[in-house]
Order: sequence, then structure tokens, then C-alpha cells
Amino acid sequence: MTRWRRTGVRAMLASAALVMACRDRPSGAAPRADAAAPASSVARIEVTRWLGMDPYQLGCSLERTLGRTDARYGCSAPRRPPPSDPCDPAWSDGPAIQPDLARNIHPLLRAVELDWEHGALQRILFGFAPGVADADLPRLLGVRAGALEAAAGYGPGTCETPCYEVVVFEEGEDECAEEEDEGG
Repeated sequence: MTRWRRTGVRAMLASAALVMACRDRPSGAAPRADAAAPASSVARIEVTRWLGMDPYQLGCSLERTLGRTDARYGCSAPRRPPPSDPCDPAWSDGPAIQPDLARNIHPLLRAVELDWEHGALQRILFGFAPGVADADLPRLLGVRAGALEAAAGYGPGTCETPCYEVVVFEEGEDECAEEEDEGG
């Protein structure tokens, strides 16, 4: 076989492999998280970028990353100003990550809790599968050393299963419960 013919065959094989790799995925879709992915894989998110995002920015980012639209906080959702009254139930509104989507972020992730205050992300709790070592949690989330220095606190949490907690800012005092007690 001539050198030119070998090069042509190699190019055809490479093209065929590329077509086969892309044929089962809709155009523009993100690759699916594989439940059998190794523990060495890294999350499909950037936790450090979440810290400064408002609910609409994070909702749109999650929509683009995970492929599920949030009607209230997705990319095309109308923006509403955050409530000014801490006693308003909307004070703690923001996007949430459903448990079935947690594994799309990382195969070992079981839950992600987002706590919001006045339109700002206050706390993130990542719950992992049993057996994941605390020392592995930041690496699995793709958190580099020193990357969360702007957060009020971060590290392994105290949960029934392994978890990693990022406290963006300290939770505000619940003055609404005190007002209700005084008024009644």
C-alpha cells in the first residue's frame, strides 16, 4: 500500500470514529455523566464562579450546564428584584438542583442544596455517595487550593454521608420569628 493510500485510510478511520462518537448526542448537547465514571473525574461545574452569581445568573448557568430549564430562574426567565423584607417568603428564593441532576454534575454526587438570602447565594452543600473520603471532596468538585478564600467558610460538613459545604456569607438572623412572637 502506498504512503498516500495509508494516509487516506487513516483519515477515513478517524472521520468514522468522530461520526460514531457524535451520532447519539443531539447537536450542542453536553455529554452525559456516566454513573460508572471513576472517582478521579472532576465535576462539570465551577463552584468558585457560583459565589458571585445572582439567582438568574446561576439558574442560566445550570440550564446551560445541566440542560434543564428553570421557569423562574432560567436563561429566558424575566428578572424580578429581590424582596426588601426579610419576612417575605421570597427572601430565600433562588434556583435549586433536583436530586436527579446531582449525578449529572458528578457521578458520586447525590444531592446539592442551595440556600439563598435576598437574591444572593448564602450556602452550598454537596452530598456525596457513602465511602467518598473527605480529603477527596474538593478535588472531585474541581476546587483548587485557595480558590474559595473569598467564602466565609468551606470544607467537609457534618452530614450522615460525606458532604462538602461552602458558606458564602454567614446566615442573617431570623428577625421574623421574633416579630411574630412579640406580636402574638
